[in-house]
Amino acid sequence: MKDFNSCEIKDSILNDSNMGLWYIDLIEGKEPRMYADDNMLMLLGYSSDESDDLTPEEVYDRWYSNIDKKHLDVIDETINKMKLGNHAEVQYPWNHPLYGTIYVRCGGNVDRTFTEGLRFMGFHQDITNIVHLQQQQEQTKMESAYKENVRYMSIASVLSKKYDVIYYINLDNDRYIEFNVSGEFRRLALDTSGNNFFDECAENLKRVCYKDDIEKMLVLTNKEVLLGKLGFDEFKSLEYRLIIQGKPTFYRVEVVRPSKNKNHIIIASTNINKEVTDRNRYQQQLSEALHNAEKANNAKSTFLFNVSHDMRTPLNVIKGFGDIASKNMNDKERVRDCLDKINNASEHLLRLVNDVLDMSNIESGHLEIVEEKVDLVSASEDVNSMIKYLATSKNISYITKFDIDAPVVMADISHVNQIMVNVLTNAVKYTPEGGKVTFTIEQTKQKYADRYKYRFIIKDNGVGISEEYKKHMFEDFTRERTVSNKSEGLGLGLAITKRLVDSLQGEIEVESEVGKGSTFIITLPFRIVSDTDENGEMMSSSSEVSLEGKRVLVVEDNELNSEITTEILNESGMTVDAAENGAVAVKRLKRKGVDTYDLILMDIQMPVMDGYEATRIIRNKIRGGSEIPIIALSANAFERDKINSLRAGMNAHLSKPINADVLCEVIKSNLVKKQFG
Repeated sequence: MKDFNSCEIKDSILNDSNMGLWYIDLIEGKEPRMYADDNMLMLLGYSSDESDDLTPEEVYDRWYSNIDKKHLDVIDETINKMKLGNHAEVQYPWNHPLYGTIYVRCGGNVDRTFTEGLRFMGFHQDITNIVHLQQQQEQTKMESAYKENVRYMSIASVLSKKYDVIYYINLDNDRYIEFNVSGEFRRLALDTSGNNFFDECAENLKRVCYKDDIEKMLVLTNKEVLLGKLGFDEFKSLEYRLIIQGKPTFYRVEVVRPSKNKNHIIIASTNINKEVTDRNRYQQQLSEALHNAEKANNAKSTFLFNVSHDMRTPLNVIKGFGDIASKNMNDKERVRDCLDKINNASEHLLRLVNDVLDMSNIESGHLEIVEEKVDLVSASEDVNSMIKYLATSKNISYITKFDIDAPVVMADISHVNQIMVNVLTNAVKYTPEGGKVTFTIEQTKQKYADRYKYRFIIKDNGVGISEEYKKHMFEDFTRERTVSNKSEGLGLGLAITKRLVDSLQGEIEVESEVGKGSTFIITLPFRIVSDTDENGEMMSSSSEVSLEGKRVLVVEDNELNSEITTEILNESGMTVDAAENGAVAVKRLKRKGVDTYDLILMDIQMPVMDGYEATRIIRNKIRGGSEIPIIALSANAFERDKINSLRAGMNAHLSKPINADVLCEVIKSNLVKKQFG
């Protein structure tokens, strides 16, 4: 509700007058809503700390439920007057949550521009002191002085504004004085002899007033009706349109009757075209926001339906085969078969969760492009080791080719690798046993601004893609119908890939034939780093690295996670030392020396000291800490979490749950990088 306040001057005046502003929406099928400025919220008994979290429904309930029950009829009568288009005011007791019974004065009118229901706009003023003065029957002089002050404030509020025209009318003879004619009002060239305001106003309205507004403006042409509506010192305001240069222009007319000069009234009019335009634009924005919210809600429902449906399948497998295994503990072959199925279902469930996290990250606008100096050939090693493992398990031949003159570029390698993993895993998934998948990186001579385009080509001889599916393959929750019964997933992988490629100003092309295979060509622009300092020394393949006897420090606060990690590392011949948080790890490294270990596995969220802080201390404050490989091993799976790990000084980021083979390959890869600098 902070947007309700527009200027400091208004706030100061309203605050000094114990007055707040509000508008109430009555929309069929919805609870009444009151929107209030800070002064109004304060008058209702809210503190400044509460106001930001309030809903309009809560504010309306606070106001209405604390009205003295005996005065509800008066309130309803006042609302009915406003429904008829009249300005109305009422005074009534109100039960303040802090001060008990106070007296308030409310006034307002209906907003005819609001089309979704009824909207009333007005003010709320604490007049408790005034009522007490009246109740105590203080001196008539003090009461008169107060009333005079209120009346003069009304006059001052009119005259202090900037108006296009002001009329000062003598009610005894209806003659008037016109002054301060300015703005577009001058273009009207109205008949203003000064003889009879009401007659001339009627003639001028017929000539320049917008036809749909003439009827409501006739009140200005009839002195008796106007004075009857004004009462003794009431304030009247109307919005209307004048035809200026062939176009309707919005104006607001305000009328006031000075208390000391009862035979005169002041009528002033000002151009509010910009105000109305802004208001209409705001209404349009609200309408569009509602439409977008409904659209987003429908998308969310579809999303939750798909997620719920696709996650139940692997969960059913895990639960079902877990029960079967527990009932056949003496049948080792049966238990092994159940465990294999549970493991496959767990891997599938993990892929589903990762897809949801990736899509959430992209849709929420948290996708951050961070470029760094990388060697594309070396950087693809992590991807290749993972895909090679998947391909080998299906007896698929996995071939990599590099045709690159300048491999060292500036690139967001994390997102590049994610794109390649998404497409390559699909290639392996949809290629039958004995098939072949080829991954080629080639440099082109095409330029994009100050960058050269590189092509990443993934080719397989798998099931292929139909022409019909090609039209929708990058949409959310889509899968090829011919294989949907065999391959599970949310259908988000290619949608995520397309969004990532677009974010990197790249292109993706697909060539495919059912039964013969598919070729994905992904073109990405990279800036070549000319002053490379590569020494050209060939690194050993990570597959040739032995993990036997390697010493690893596992920093993990969860005992079960630590036990699982330790077991995986021990099975690969590594020696493990465990630390329950970052502070313990830092202390141990200072005492024993970094050279005690070959590598560190670091959790992120831990008590006492988290993984980011521990890594920064190791890198910057412990001798030799800048060289030891540190791999993040965390449940934080968003892309921004991976970026944060790299920024903290870690070499890689793996998300839990742990894949033993992937973990060992990443460890080997980082040990190779450490060995060859």
